[in-house]
Amino acid sequence: MTGSKRQQALLAAFDRLDEARQDALLDFAGVLAARDDGSAPSVTQRGPEPRPADESVVAAIKRLTRSYP
Repeated sequence: MTGSKRQQALLAAFDRLDEARQDALLDFAGVLAARDDGSAPSVTQRGPEPRPADESVVAAIKRLTRSYP
C-alpha cells in the first residue's frame, strides 16, 4: 500500500469512529510517534490526595475517583 492509500485508509477508519475513540486513536498515535522519536510520552501521574482522619467511605471513594483517570 502506498503512503497516500495508507493515509486514506487511516482517515476513513478515523471518520467511522465516535469522538471518544478518535481521541483514543490520537493518543495512541502520539505514543507510537514518541516511541519512534526516542522521547517519552507526556503522561502525568498523580497520587491519591491525603486522607482526612474523619473521612467517610463515600467521601473516600469520591476522593480516590478524582485521583485516577
